[in-house]
Amino acid sequence: ATHGAQRFTLVCTPLQLVGATGSPVRPLALVPA
Repeated sequence: ATHGAQRFTLVCTPLQLVGATGSPVRPLALVPA
């Protein structure tokens, strides 16, 4: 909200770990220009 963005797309990209049952994610907020 500090930059005036009120709408965004949230993308969670998981780490690819071999043999794992879970993974931390890196959340990305995509704001239209």
